[in-house]
Amino acid sequence: MPGYPLLLPVWELACRAALARYRRQLANGAAVNAATLRGILRRNAACEFGRRHDFAGLARAADVEAAYAAALPVATYEDCREPFARMAAGVPDVMFPGLPRLFVSTSGTTGDPKLFPVTVRQQNAALAFIALLTPAARAACTPGLGFRQPTATLMVASRAGRATAAGIPVGNPSGAGIRRILKLAPPFWVFPAQVLTVQDYPTALYLHHYRQVNFLLDRAALLTAGFIQDRGFQALPIAASQIIDWDNQKAHVSHKKVGELAGLGWLGRNNLLIHPEFGSQIRLVTILTDMPLAAGAPLDTDCGECRRCAAACPAHAIKDAKDEFDHRACFEQLKEFRRRGLVGQFICGVCVKACPGGQKPKPRH
Repeated sequence: MPGYPLLLPVWELACRAALARYRRQLANGAAVNAATLRGILRRNAACEFGRRHDFAGLARAADVEAAYAAALPVATYEDCREPFARMAAGVPDVMFPGLPRLFVSTSGTTGDPKLFPVTVRQQNAALAFIALLTPAARAACTPGLGFRQPTATLMVASRAGRATAAGIPVGNPSGAGIRRILKLAPPFWVFPAQVLTVQDYPTALYLHHYRQVNFLLDRAALLTAGFIQDRGFQALPIAASQIIDWDNQKAHVSHKKVGELAGLGWLGRNNLLIHPEFGSQIRLVTILTDMPLAAGAPLDTDCGECRRCAAACPAHAIKDAKDEFDHRACFEQLKEFRRRGLVGQFICGVCVKACPGGQKPKPRH
């Protein structure tokens, strides 16, 4: 990106300044905490909540922490439910100036989901922590690691799932903040391609993505099965990745066989389902149901002359004919990867990466 060599030193200076400021504050923690509380009280003194509890007067107290604790004892969510609901409805200046940037919601496992407001200032402080203080602390605490070495920071940039009646987003505050950071991703957040992809062995990031995608597939299958059952039909979701017979490498149902029969792709030399557009770089989940659905048909195609997966396979388990795939050799290689401490699960991904996603299928003749 043009200007990147100039922006990186500026970012590094900002990170170092943030860390130096944090260390100075640690040395005088009590005074910093008191000053922070006074600032909060003064900024919010004019709102309804601030006027009711005399934030302006509390901010002038000699012992501001003791005065605040006496005036505002520990509250429960029920004490805040009504003002939170008013803010969600679009009423400004209730507990702080203006309206929240977003609301974060609890899961609702022990009752109705609870909404908590997140202010613009709160989110900006969190972003500064992620973008400045975290990299500086990491560089300072890791021997030999500075600011110029390629590193990877794994972050979730989830979108808001819904909104309140006033249109205020409800979602993950860190996810919403990361989406703002991503606007600056080219100059500040660099992910070398080799970090995020498998080379000739499975990586920790690949394992993480593998698990997360399986989790999302299982959740989608469970929700879809519930949708089908609510309409009077039977539905049984099958786990995206669950081996029940390790010796014979079998699961409850073969997702790839179901996908082949449904016309999603064909079985390739690497013993995986090959999608016409994405190659092997897909994950699958199955729902067994008696709900009448339009069915696809198997594709009349194969991998043609492509043998990239065979050339890449570290176990030499992939042969010229797909029915000669060596399951035992493949599994022994997975166990070797696990013994070497590369990943804690029986996965590989090398042939998945080698498969040329996007290559048009070649019809059989």
